Amino acid sequence: MKRIKYVILILLLLILIGVPAVIALMAVADAPPKRTIPNPNGYDTLLQAAEKVQSLPEDFFETEDVESLQNCLESNSQAFALVDQACGEEIVVPIQTVDLESPEWTNSVSSLRNLLRLMTVQARVAELEDRPLDAAMVYAKMLDVSERADEGGLLVHSLVSLAGKGMAHDPLSGMAESLSDDGRAQLAARLKEIGYDPIDVDAVMKRERVVVRRQFGVLRAGLMSLTSSPGTSMVTSRDQELARKYDALMRELSRPAEMAEEESPE
Repeated sequence: MKRIKYVILILLLLILIGVPAVIALMAVADAPPKRTIPNPNGYDTLLQAAEKVQSLPEDFFETEDVESLQNCLESNSQAFALVDQACGEEIVVPIQTVDLESPEWTNSVSSLRNLLRLMTVQARVAELEDRPLDAAMVYAKMLDVSERADEGGLLVHSLVSLAGKGMAHDPLSGMAESLSDDGRAQLAARLKEIGYDPIDVDAVMKRERVVVRRQFGVLRAGLMSLTSSPGTSMVTSRDQELARKYDALMRELSRPAEMAEEESPE
């Protein structure tokens, strides 16, 4: 009887020691390859642009007050200049400096959405001034920024990226028929250059675990390896939806303008 109790005790000790060790090893083995952070880094430039954003009109997407929207653009000239600069730089999210418990870090990521809204104002002015190609090219730039701003980032960066793509794709989907054949060709060439890369959710979650391990320890990171975040399915679903919209838009732009007008419902 004593021998049985002794064996049970040994087994319990092995479990208590072994399970955390296995979880910790899973966290370490799951680590993604390290990314080289470019210098300059366009991600830092985008954050600087977001910091420069002045207040936006609350009804910027519905209003037809061009003068008010123009004033908004003029007051945000520095932010636009920094966006243009970032588009010419390599962009990688520096997860080495991420602090998940820092409100400042959280706010900095959220500020990128406001920057994308500002770009929507620019496109809106072009639409109201009957410059559909200019508006479409601004939306294309939004797609470019959104496509690249989550490179090497975490789940929250993927969500911001998807939000920006949605803000651009929704109006773009209805603009093709207002473009000439030359305008369609220009927009199609730009969108083809940008492309649409599906989000690698597995790679994103590996980076999440790296940050969690650094801040909260290997056990918590290892437990993340055994579970899935509810946000991952949402990211995958929305990503697939936007990829379909991109493909549909490219097909629409490949048709001559006259053919598109003939086939559009009255």
